[in-house]
Amino acid sequence: MMVVFMVSLKPGSDPGTLLTAEMKSDTGALVMTLDDAPGVGFSGLPPGPEGVEVRVIAVRGSDADWVQRRLESHEAVSAFQKHDFE
Repeated sequence: MMVVFMVSLKPGSDPGTLLTAEMKSDTGALVMTLDDAPGVGFSGLPPGPEGVEVRVIAVRGSDADWVQRRLESHEAVSAFQKHDFE
């Protein structure tokens, strides 16, 4: 199972800080823009809110709780949605 997080960022935030290089390496997480997502197989995602920078994070289901805790405590994140894919 894969889990996809759609993350809305606060204005002026650096999306490169959402996950550390170590977290990406340990989890195999992919961090991408909504425009990049269809190119790696995630088509049909809903558009983000108007004027808000969004990142899509795809991760194995077994690592989703770890990534979710990171997003919940990250100062750049204004909101996120979690979607499960079989």
